[in-house]
Amino acid sequence: MNEDIIKGKWNQLEGELQKEWGKFTKDDLEQLKGEAKLLKGKLQEKYGHSSEEAKKQIEKFKQRYSEMVENDKEKIAAYKQKLSEMFDDDSEVDQA
Repeated sequence: MNEDIIKGKWNQLEGELQKEWGKFTKDDLEQLKGEAKLLKGKLQEKYGHSSEEAKKQIEKFKQRYSEMVENDKEKIAAYKQKLSEMFDDDSEVDQA
């Protein structure tokens, strides 16, 4: 996941970050504002993680968030398919 995607999905990510790391305040999240590079420092500051542990925590979060996005994409594709089938059925009835 690159930084452009992170910035573009910031509002959604902000809630997920708050759930994952409850010690982050609204001000902390505002300071991060989509800057992935700052997250490691905040984890070290708030949780006392080493640099390596903070990197591991971020990678774990990114993997879980990426899986959530993929699941959402699959759900959207399924809804689109259902809508398409519904409208295709209607057009066949109209043609009859």
